Amino acid sequence: MGFSNNVAQRASIAFCGDLHDVSILQANGIRLRPEIDPKINGNAANFFGSTSDTFRITATGRFGRIEKKVTAVVRYDDALGKMLYWKED
Repeated sequence: MGFSNNVAQRASIAFCGDLHDVSILQANGIRLRPEIDPKINGNAANFFGSTSDTFRITATGRFGRIEKKVTAVVRYDDALGKMLYWKED
């Protein structure tokens, strides 16, 4: 089942404005997992937050006429972090 652009856009606005407000999803007939459904004592705060510990880093290096672009996805932890993925274009 696909979402209409309007429903997806309103859901996106709801989560940007208040990360724990899932009522817009329910109002549009989208079923929620019991763990986040406030009608049955679920708590969306356990699943949604406003901070991130995963970052995408993109760097471009040039030497003469050669140019390389490297993209990495890194997850922050208490040490140096963990590289989850990288690619060279």
